[in-house]
Amino acid sequence: MNDGGLKDGGLKVNEPRLTPERVLQLGRTGLRNHYEKGGITYDNLLIRLRPADGETDEKYTSNQGWIGLKEDLIDTVELDAKALQIAEVGYGDIVQTLQKVQEITDASPEQVIEFTIGKKQYKAKRLGTRQEWPIFVPFPDSSTRSKIKYSVSSEETKDSLGFTGVHAELIDKYYFFEGLGAPSFRLSPLNYLAVFEPEKLAIHREEIEALYIEPLKEVIATLIPQRKYLSAKTTDENAFHSRYAMSTLNVLLQTTIMDFHSPQGEKCIEEVFQDLIGQFNKPNTKAACLYRCFEDSLYYLAHYHKPEFCKRIFDQLTQNDEEMRKDEQVQYHTSLTSQIKTLEAKLV
Repeated sequence: MNDGGLKDGGLKVNEPRLTPERVLQLGRTGLRNHYEKGGITYDNLLIRLRPADGETDEKYTSNQGWIGLKEDLIDTVELDAKALQIAEVGYGDIVQTLQKVQEITDASPEQVIEFTIGKKQYKAKRLGTRQEWPIFVPFPDSSTRSKIKYSVSSEETKDSLGFTGVHAELIDKYYFFEGLGAPSFRLSPLNYLAVFEPEKLAIHREEIEALYIEPLKEVIATLIPQRKYLSAKTTDENAFHSRYAMSTLNVLLQTTIMDFHSPQGEKCIEEVFQDLIGQFNKPNTKAACLYRCFEDSLYYLAHYHKPEFCKRIFDQLTQNDEEMRKDEQVQYHTSLTSQIKTLEAKLV
């Protein structure tokens, strides 16, 4: 496990990097002190990290946020530290791997680059310029960085992950992979292990997945369309939270399906879908938004889980056919039903 300080890469590390074990030993008080060293209170840091709601310092505003609406930074940092401790992977291993991918792809930004780490073969590419904007990392003493996105895949396992130009700094200085409630840019430790440490993940998958099941359900529960956010009388604030909840839920469902492959992971996903299906019966729920969540997630269900599991979800969806027809957004029902039938045909 490599947790020595960086000697190159341009990051200013003012103290030795901690190990996952040491991060957990610090506890809540120690981590809070660590984050307040730059002169910002922990409560104000949370405001910067959460999705923009009008209270956020404009300089740090992010519609997606770095953590979820109700997510706590320290809880998430400790959760990820436990996963890395189980897998016996250090922050330094991850930072150096990400920096290597950035270095080789930045040198040839328009090309797919093949490279090796140890005996493993990988392909990586720096993705287009859409994500290339100046961004202020909300932590004290952080650099202003361009949030370029990178993609890397394993030739051995065919798993892939995406990360941004800020992740090396976030992990190196703050032990932070972004929050469960910010899945668009989060670098999930499970995803990292699947690509770069598949042998360790194979040994510890169920134990690591078990750490995330309940926290993930809590995050998803805050995003499942609530009558509070999807009421007939929509305020600007509710409109924001509605859009945020639905876009985040879309991505969160997809990443959960991709990351969780044990029986308990499948059970978690099925329970989430059951909760979503149950929302069709709520009088003020805009079913059209839910249709979109289902529609966007069916592809991932079909490709990352057994046919029997997919068929069970499809059956639950089609059982709600009458409830869906009552909604005025008929086009979503038509599109969803069509996708279900197409995918069911592939699963026969």
